Amino acid sequence: MKCNFTYAHYGYILKNAKESYEFITYNNIASLNDSKKIILLRHDIDMDIFNALDMARIENELGIKSTYFIFLRSPFYNIFDADVKKIINEIIDRDHEIGLHFDETSYENLSFNSFEKTIKNEAEVLNKEFGVDVKVVSFHRPSDSTKENKIKLKNFKSTYDPIFFKQIKYLSDSRQFWKFGCPCRLIAEGERKLQILVHPVWWGIEDMPREKRLNAFVNKIKDKSFSGFTNHTDFIKTEKDIRKIREA
Repeated sequence: MKCNFTYAHYGYILKNAKESYEFITYNNIASLNDSKKIILLRHDIDMDIFNALDMARIENELGIKSTYFIFLRSPFYNIFDADVKKIINEIIDRDHEIGLHFDETSYENLSFNSFEKTIKNEAEVLNKEFGVDVKVVSFHRPSDSTKENKIKLKNFKSTYDPIFFKQIKYLSDSRQFWKFGCPCRLIAEGERKLQILVHPVWWGIEDMPREKRLNAFVNKIKDKSFSGFTNHTDFIKTEKDIRKIREA
């Protein structure tokens, strides 16, 4: 099957992987010293909450569990909106785990001492709204200190913890590009341990180049009338912030 960013190919990747890999989550990871082949599957929902639900349904139908990292400060969806809450609750009901997607740049003068407390405050919002117990955090455009794991968290797991980032092969579809090639290739080659980061915004029913996919996403936001999106039209009109979307 031709590698692309369609739901059909996503399902193809997962079906092939399931034949020889165990899908685990950050909360049930055991020792990595054995020979068992594993995949940690995660989604950072920076932008497209609708596509996230599509992917959650695909995974659930295949009996696969992944982790969805919710971005409280996303300018593209509002977790308190009734329709968005319904989407997140369905993701949870389909047996997926919820993590926090945290943007440290949203806070001025965030010190090492206040870092975990701020994460805890955001995680507790998700806990209260959705009846979950968030214990793992991913980072939106992380600083060098975060990527190098210089900030140690006592009560949360970070996707940049060495066990997840250095002991497991890391793949990401950032900017609709697989740096090390499509996961289907590495799965076929038998790479033993994988952490796969999928951004729902880059995927869909049809295959599209990156620029067209972004334009489709922007049009989707403009067309949405419910309150989760009504305040975003001013945001997407500015050239500066459109550039931010394209660099995501």
